[in-house]
Amino acid sequence: MSLLQTLATSIDNLGWRKRRRAFRTGWAASSCADLQFHDTALTQYRYRVREAGRPGAPTIVFAADPPATLELYDDLLRLFSQSFRVVVLEGPAMGFSVPHGGFGYGFRETSDDLAEFLAAVAGDGAVLAFSCAVGLAAVDIAVRHPNLVSQLTLLQ
Repeated sequence: MSLLQTLATSIDNLGWRKRRRAFRTGWAASSCADLQFHDTALTQYRYRVREAGRPGAPTIVFAADPPATLELYDDLLRLFSQSFRVVVLEGPAMGFSVPHGGFGYGFRETSDDLAEFLAAVAGDGAVLAFSCAVGLAAVDIAVRHPNLVSQLTLLQ
C-alpha cells in the first residue's frame, strides 16, 4: 500500500471504536425492532432479518445501497419474507456498518469479509441480491465461495 493509501485509510478509520460503540447503543441500534449487529474480523455489520412465512424457505440477502439505510427496507422485508428468509445488510463503511481500524478497503478484503458475514448469518446456499459496488463483490463471492451462493441477482 502506498503512503497516500495508508494515510487515506487511516483517516477513514479514525475513531472507529467510538463509532462502533455509538452505533450499537444509539439510534442506529433502536430505529427498527429487528436490527442486529454481527462482528467479523474486519467489520461490525448492521443488518435486519425477517424469517420466512414457510418452513425451509431459502435465504435471500440484499445489500442496502447507500444512501439508503436499513430503515427503508420495511416493504421489501414484508414482501419477500412470504417466500424467503430475508437478510438485508449494510456493507463495510456503508450506512451504520463500521470497519475496524485495520480495514484497508481493498476489493478482495471486502469480498472476504462479506463472505465471512454471509457464512455466519445467511449460511450456505443463499440467494444474493446485491447492487452497485457490492454487486461486484457478490460475483467474486459466488466464484470463490460457491457453497455460500445458490443464485446471484445483480440489481441496478
